[in-house]
Amino acid sequence: MSNKSSKNSRIVDLFAKDDLMQALEQSYQDVRHYFGELDAGVFVARLGEGVWSPAENLDHLVRSVEPLAGAMGKPKLLLRWLFGTTTDGSRSPEEIRGLYRGELAGGARSRGRFQPQVDDTSPAEAIHEKLLRDWQRAGHALIGATGRWRDEHMDRYRLPHPLLGKLTVREMLFFTLDHDRLHLEIVGRRLAERATS
Repeated sequence: MSNKSSKNSRIVDLFAKDDLMQALEQSYQDVRHYFGELDAGVFVARLGEGVWSPAENLDHLVRSVEPLAGAMGKPKLLLRWLFGTTTDGSRSPEEIRGLYRGELAGGARSRGRFQPQVDDTSPAEAIHEKLLRDWQRAGHALIGATGRWRDEHMDRYRLPHPLLGKLTVREMLFFTLDHDRLHLEIVGRRLAERATS
Protein backbone atom coordinates (compact mmCIF):
# COMPACT_ATOMS: atom_id res chain seq x y z
CA MET A 1 0.00 0.00 0.00
CA SER A 2 1.36 3.42 -0.84
CA ASN A 3 0.22 6.99 -0.51
CA LYS A 4 2.23 9.59 -2.38
CA SER A 5 2.00 13.35 -2.53
CA SER A 6 4.27 16.08 -3.83
CA LYS A 7 6.22 18.17 -1.37
CA ASN A 8 9.08 20.48 -2.31
CA SER A 9 9.41 18.77 -5.72
CA ARG A 10 10.12 15.45 -4.00
CA ILE A 11 7.80 12.48 -3.77
CA VAL A 12 6.87 11.82 -0.16
CA ASP A 13 5.60 8.35 0.70
CA LEU A 14 4.49 8.27 4.32
CA PHE A 15 4.29 4.48 4.13
CA ALA A 16 8.09 4.54 3.79
CA LYS A 17 9.74 4.84 7.17
CA ASP A 18 12.42 7.33 6.07
CA ASP A 19 9.80 9.75 4.71
CA LEU A 20 7.60 9.30 7.76
CA MET A 21 10.57 10.05 10.04
CA GLN A 22 11.38 13.19 8.03
CA ALA A 23 7.75 14.31 8.21
CA LEU A 24 7.72 13.84 12.00
CA GLU A 25 10.99 15.77 12.34
CA GLN A 26 9.63 18.59 10.15
CA SER A 27 6.39 18.74 12.13
CA TYR A 28 8.33 18.84 15.41
CA GLN A 29 10.48 21.69 14.07
CA ASP A 30 7.47 23.60 12.70
CA VAL A 31 5.71 23.51 16.08
CA ARG A 32 8.88 24.42 17.98
CA HIS A 33 9.65 27.32 15.65
CA TYR A 34 6.10 28.69 15.54
CA PHE A 35 5.51 28.73 19.28
CA GLY A 36 9.12 29.68 20.01
CA GLU A 37 8.79 32.84 17.88
CA LEU A 38 5.72 34.08 19.76
CA ASP A 39 6.22 36.80 22.35
CA ALA A 40 5.78 35.28 25.82
CA GLY A 41 2.85 37.59 26.58
CA VAL A 42 1.07 36.57 23.39
CA PHE A 43 1.92 32.93 24.09
CA VAL A 44 0.01 32.85 27.40
CA ALA A 45 -2.89 35.14 26.42
CA ARG A 46 -6.34 33.66 25.83
CA LEU A 47 -7.54 34.07 22.26
CA GLY A 48 -11.21 34.48 23.12
CA GLU A 49 -13.93 33.32 25.47
CA GLY A 50 -13.42 29.62 26.15
CA VAL A 51 -10.59 29.46 23.59
CA TRP A 52 -7.20 28.02 24.47
CA SER A 53 -4.15 30.25 24.55
CA PRO A 54 -1.15 29.34 22.38
CA ALA A 55 0.43 27.97 25.58
CA GLU A 56 -2.55 25.70 26.18
CA ASN A 57 -2.43 24.50 22.58
CA LEU A 58 1.25 23.58 22.94
CA ASP A 59 0.62 21.92 26.31
CA HIS A 60 -2.12 19.85 24.65
CA LEU A 61 0.29 18.78 21.89
CA VAL A 62 2.84 17.72 24.51
CA ARG A 63 0.15 15.76 26.36
CA SER A 64 -0.79 14.03 23.10
CA VAL A 65 2.75 13.13 21.98
CA GLU A 66 4.18 11.96 25.33
CA PRO A 67 1.90 8.93 25.80
CA LEU A 68 2.36 7.88 22.17
CA ALA A 69 6.14 7.99 22.51
CA GLY A 70 5.86 6.06 25.77
CA ALA A 71 3.60 3.40 24.27
CA MET A 72 5.89 2.97 21.28
CA GLY A 73 8.74 2.27 23.70
CA LYS A 74 6.90 -0.63 25.34
CA PRO A 75 7.61 -4.26 24.43
CA LYS A 76 5.56 -5.32 21.43
CA LEU A 77 4.37 -8.41 23.29
CA LEU A 78 2.73 -6.11 25.84
CA LEU A 79 1.13 -3.98 23.12
CA ARG A 80 -0.26 -7.08 21.44
CA TRP A 81 -1.69 -8.32 24.75
CA LEU A 82 -3.23 -4.93 25.60
CA PHE A 83 -4.51 -3.76 22.21
CA GLY A 84 -4.21 -6.64 19.76
CA THR A 85 -2.82 -6.67 16.25
CA THR A 86 -4.29 -6.42 12.77
CA THR A 87 -3.58 -7.91 9.36
CA ASP A 88 -5.55 -5.17 7.57
CA GLY A 89 -2.57 -2.81 7.29
CA SER A 90 -2.78 0.95 7.73
CA ARG A 91 -5.18 3.41 6.17
CA SER A 92 -3.82 6.48 4.36
CA PRO A 93 -3.05 9.82 6.01
CA GLU A 94 -6.07 11.28 4.19
CA GLU A 95 -8.39 8.63 5.65
CA ILE A 96 -7.13 9.24 9.18
CA ARG A 97 -7.40 12.99 8.69
CA GLY A 98 -10.97 12.61 7.42
CA LEU A 99 -11.97 10.44 10.37
CA TYR A 100 -10.45 12.85 12.90
CA ARG A 101 -11.81 16.03 11.32
CA GLY A 102 -15.20 14.34 11.06
CA GLU A 103 -15.18 13.64 14.80
CA LEU A 104 -14.31 17.27 15.49
CA ALA A 105 -17.08 18.47 13.17
CA GLY A 106 -19.47 16.26 15.15
CA GLY A 107 -18.56 18.06 18.38
CA ALA A 108 -15.85 15.80 19.81
CA ARG A 109 -13.34 17.58 22.03
CA SER A 110 -10.26 16.58 24.00
CA ARG A 111 -10.81 15.59 27.61
CA GLY A 112 -9.15 14.04 30.61
CA ARG A 113 -5.38 13.89 30.59
CA PHE A 114 -5.26 15.59 27.18
CA GLN A 115 -6.78 18.80 28.53
CA PRO A 116 -4.12 21.51 28.97
CA GLN A 117 -3.08 22.44 32.48
CA VAL A 118 -0.87 25.51 32.20
CA ASP A 119 0.26 27.08 35.47
CA ASP A 120 -0.87 30.65 34.84
CA THR A 121 0.57 31.82 38.17
CA SER A 122 4.10 31.62 36.73
CA PRO A 123 5.65 34.47 34.72
CA ALA A 124 4.88 34.30 31.00
CA GLU A 125 8.57 33.85 30.12
CA ALA A 126 8.88 30.87 32.47
CA ILE A 127 5.77 29.22 30.99
CA HIS A 128 7.09 29.82 27.49
CA GLU A 129 10.49 28.29 28.24
CA LYS A 130 9.05 25.31 30.13
CA LEU A 131 6.57 24.34 27.42
CA LEU A 132 9.19 24.65 24.69
CA ARG A 133 11.45 22.33 26.74
CA ASP A 134 8.53 19.94 27.25
CA TRP A 135 7.87 19.93 23.49
CA GLN A 136 11.53 19.31 22.74
CA ARG A 137 11.60 16.34 25.10
CA ALA A 138 8.32 14.88 23.79
CA GLY A 139 9.20 15.42 20.13
CA HIS A 140 12.64 13.86 20.44
CA ALA A 141 11.16 10.91 22.35
CA LEU A 142 8.58 10.27 19.61
CA ILE A 143 11.08 10.54 16.77
CA GLY A 144 13.51 8.28 18.62
CA ALA A 145 10.80 5.72 19.36
CA THR A 146 9.64 5.73 15.73
CA GLY A 147 13.18 5.07 14.56
CA ARG A 148 13.22 1.81 16.51
CA TRP A 149 10.13 0.41 14.76
CA ARG A 150 10.21 -1.69 11.61
CA ASP A 151 7.84 -0.72 8.81
CA GLU A 152 5.84 -3.95 8.93
CA HIS A 153 5.37 -3.67 12.69
CA MET A 154 3.90 -0.17 12.35
CA ASP A 155 1.12 -1.66 10.22
CA ARG A 156 0.48 -4.61 12.54
CA TYR A 157 0.45 -3.34 16.14
CA ARG A 158 -2.35 -1.15 17.38
CA LEU A 159 -2.76 1.58 19.97
CA PRO A 160 -5.92 3.21 21.38
CA HIS A 161 -6.95 6.68 20.25
CA PRO A 162 -9.44 8.49 22.53
CA LEU A 163 -11.71 9.50 19.62
CA LEU A 164 -10.89 7.10 16.79
CA GLY A 165 -10.59 3.79 18.61
CA LYS A 166 -7.73 1.40 17.88
CA LEU A 167 -5.31 2.61 15.21
CA THR A 168 -2.17 1.01 13.89
CA VAL A 169 1.05 2.63 15.07
CA ARG A 170 1.50 4.14 11.60
CA GLU A 171 -2.04 5.54 11.69
CA MET A 172 -1.29 7.09 15.09
CA LEU A 173 1.72 8.79 13.55
CA PHE A 174 -0.43 10.00 10.63
CA PHE A 175 -2.86 11.39 13.21
CA THR A 176 -0.02 13.11 15.08
CA LEU A 177 1.18 14.86 11.93
CA ASP A 178 -2.33 16.14 11.20
CA HIS A 179 -2.95 17.04 14.84
CA ASP A 180 0.20 19.19 14.98
CA ARG A 181 -0.78 20.94 11.74
CA LEU A 182 -4.35 21.52 12.94
CA HIS A 183 -3.24 23.26 16.13
CA LEU A 184 -0.79 25.46 14.24
CA GLU A 185 -3.63 26.42 11.89
CA ILE A 186 -6.02 27.14 14.77
CA VAL A 187 -3.57 29.34 16.67
CA GLY A 188 -2.46 31.14 13.52
CA ARG A 189 -6.05 31.86 12.53
CA ARG A 190 -7.00 33.10 15.99
CA LEU A 191 -3.98 35.38 16.23
CA ALA A 192 -4.70 36.79 12.75
CA GLU A 193 -8.34 37.42 13.70
CA ARG A 194 -7.27 39.18 16.88
CA ALA A 195 -4.78 41.36 14.99
CA THR A 196 -7.47 42.55 12.55
CA SER A 197 -10.23 43.13 15.10
